[in-house]
Amino acid sequence: MTVCRVARLNSQICDKTECVINAEWDNSHFLIFFHHVFKKQTRMDALTFIDDLKSKINSDAIAGHNTVFHFDITGENGGQKTVKIVDGKLDIEDGLVGEPKCTVTVKDDTLMKIVKGEQNPMTAFMFGKIKVSNPGELMKYSKIFGMM
Repeated sequence: MTVCRVARLNSQICDKTECVINAEWDNSHFLIFFHHVFKKQTRMDALTFIDDLKSKINSDAIAGHNTVFHFDITGENGGQKTVKIVDGKLDIEDGLVGEPKCTVTVKDDTLMKIVKGEQNPMTAFMFGKIKVSNPGELMKYSKIFGMM
């Protein structure tokens, strides 16, 4: 197995994207190295998941719906987002904007475990890992949002 020239010099796999261009490897090393180099760039976090909802949600699925969600994401990669749905149009804003029909407070890693199917959302709710001001509203949209 051959490794990236920079990695060989440093006795470790480096974080520089340029190494991909200068590297020679077999297929198995490439996958490990590619994952290592791009891990930070491709890692989905909770805020990115919410930002990406706009491109993932079919407007037909939300046609005629009107709601406002506030997502208060805590933890290392936390922040606040507002998701507005008005007649099939979804908008996402930074911060908590407007009057919500539902506020969701959750740690970033818990939300991502729910999204990946590694955490049961009902169990997370029952154990207080996710706090929801209007569970009925969240249940209406959780499949559309990809949270179930």
